[in-house]
Amino acid sequence: MTSLRSAEIGKQFQEWAERLTPPQGIKNNPKAMQAEWDALLKVLLRFAPGDGYNGWVAEALERCGMNLKTRAWPTVHELGAACSNFRKESRSGPDAQAAPPMKSEHQIIADRMARGEPVGEGWLYGRAACELIRQRLVDQATMSAYRSGAFFARKDEYGQEAALAWEAEAKAKHEAAKEAFRDDTPHHGPVSVEAKRFGDAA
Repeated sequence: MTSLRSAEIGKQFQEWAERLTPPQGIKNNPKAMQAEWDALLKVLLRFAPGDGYNGWVAEALERCGMNLKTRAWPTVHELGAACSNFRKESRSGPDAQAAPPMKSEHQIIADRMARGEPVGEGWLYGRAACELIRQRLVDQATMSAYRSGAFFARKDEYGQEAALAWEAEAKAKHEAAKEAFRDDTPHHGPVSVEAKRFGDAA
């Protein structure tokens, strides 16, 4: 159980962290990066419950991501604070472990998008977006609206040229993820996971 729990939490953390970049000070130091990675994973393993940990970790990581000021990995302190606060909120006493299973990470994000709440850009393009659409958790209109919102937010802050460059890069990554996604899921039938220009259908 312990090894399976560690492996599954490690996979969740890896998929989440792939949308971010290593801290500037260690990105060219593989040994330091591995040490930082191990320290962050250790935080998750320490705080996550013994049962129902997949949904718990998904929510804790999403909460941490919402508080990040940059696109870099969180610090051990930032991740620890997010996990600690969430654990306090989710506990309801000695019988907390008997609580109903928590929602999957994708369902949590889909619910937030349905409510119009902000989500990380990694959910708008790439494999995560493909999965949201494949599971029919997010419709094309909602995805298109979020992509458009992300574009205009960047345009307002950095200018149109920077926003267009970001969009082109995001679309290219999405196309690559879409091809890999199709290779991994050959039996799901035709599912539209297109990433089109802002304002177009998703």
